[in-house]
Amino acid sequence: MSFTQAEHLFAGVNELGFNELLRAFFNARPRHLHHVTPPFVTAGNSQSVTVHPTLYVFGIPVNYELHFTIPAVDINPDGGALTAPGEFTVLTQVSGNASSPLFGSLPIPIPSVQMLGVCEPVVTVSQPGTGIIGINVKSVTLTPPLPGLQNAGLVAVLQAVLGDVKIPYNTLTVGAFGLILLVGPKSENNQIEVRGNAL
Repeated sequence: MSFTQAEHLFAGVNELGFNELLRAFFNARPRHLHHVTPPFVTAGNSQSVTVHPTLYVFGIPVNYELHFTIPAVDINPDGGALTAPGEFTVLTQVSGNASSPLFGSLPIPIPSVQMLGVCEPVVTVSQPGTGIIGINVKSVTLTPPLPGLQNAGLVAVLQAVLGDVKIPYNTLTVGAFGLILLVGPKSENNQIEVRGNAL
């Protein structure tokens, strides 16, 4: 069977290429690795961080600064226990500080933990001949776990880190032709794949 299956065009980016794209993206835009709420914004870091509103837990403010390493993608995790067909994992380390009246007057450190996200590729923009693939975070696991943190909150944090990572179709086709998407994006064969017709 051909790579294109019933469609006329096949395009994809393999795991190595995907991770190179991530490194290029985050090295050029390091603020996406540093997420803070207003009390942690200073004159020295205001241009190099991504600012979020203060969190409120049962009406009590919680502020934080979180620092991530550049995420790494594993499109076909060994064993596949964490992922379903079409999913892949994203691994990063996170550390930082948090402050709240709940903790007293001084910020408390957040120890470095491993954050593993189960993700899927999604089309964020699709028009005839062009489009953009993004990353949707489905669940997150911390190692070691931090008590009291809810998965929904962790998903939102990792989604904020990855939310601006976009892969235009013309990156996959090297700009040689426009793509009318018919199938995908799919995470399989150790790559992110799309199939369709040429424009």
